Amino acid sequence: MPRQQTLRGALEWSYNLLPEPEKLLFDRLSVFRGGFSLEAAEEVCAGEGLDSYDVLDVLSQLIAKSLVVVEQDSGSNARYRLLESMRLYGTERLTDTTHSESISERHASYFMALAEKSSPELISTNQAKWLDRLENDYDNFRTAIIWALDSDHVEIALRTTSALVWFWIYHRHVSDGQDLLERAVLHSENAPPTLRAIALSRAALIHAKKLEGFDRIRGWLAESLQLSDEADWSEGTMDALWTGGVVTWSKAISIAWSKTSKTSRLF
Repeated sequence: MPRQQTLRGALEWSYNLLPEPEKLLFDRLSVFRGGFSLEAAEEVCAGEGLDSYDVLDVLSQLIAKSLVVVEQDSGSNARYRLLESMRLYGTERLTDTTHSESISERHASYFMALAEKSSPELISTNQAKWLDRLENDYDNFRTAIIWALDSDHVEIALRTTSALVWFWIYHRHVSDGQDLLERAVLHSENAPPTLRAIALSRAALIHAKKLEGFDRIRGWLAESLQLSDEADWSEGTMDALWTGGVVTWSKAISIAWSKTSKTSRLF
């Protein structure tokens, strides 16, 4: 469309005027979805022509040229994002470079580490703060997991999905969590036994929220126990047994609810 061609022409004109460090950062920032923090930009985008201590200065230049927007998260911390048209243009540029894959891997690794850092906090007194922090980057987590699944980085997918299970449950992203955890489990037959064991247990836990499919859930838990026993991993065994108790309780509720519904229809 003429209007789109005009927009693209303006983007290309602005982009071609940028110094090389700004071009590098602009391209690499397109890997983020829904915004990013300065820490994330420094971890993911530095390297190969751009030092981490230069990221803030280069980012400031992109902001001054209206190529990056500054926002605030729920805790009044600064966050940044590319407008969608600019992000798509940056993605095209990044895809044409030799370091596209490495940037995507750094992005996925960064959010895997953040998910694992948050996991114990989600069952602590800091729960509310961490739930909000993870929500701010929810699009980034989904992007990282899907990239890991599609590119056979199974360990990243397993570790990230397993670590996010309480976030998905508490922030009502259960369907998303069920889908991504199940996909990770399906891709993980050759993964390290302990990683697969915990992912199976987490998949069973989040699928129990549906109050259905208990035969498949029991199968996941049985395999999780077997893998943990074979690896002599007591933590995995305890996790699977605890999840089994939650599943049993969920099934009891499902049966009681079913009986109540049938009784109410009689009247």
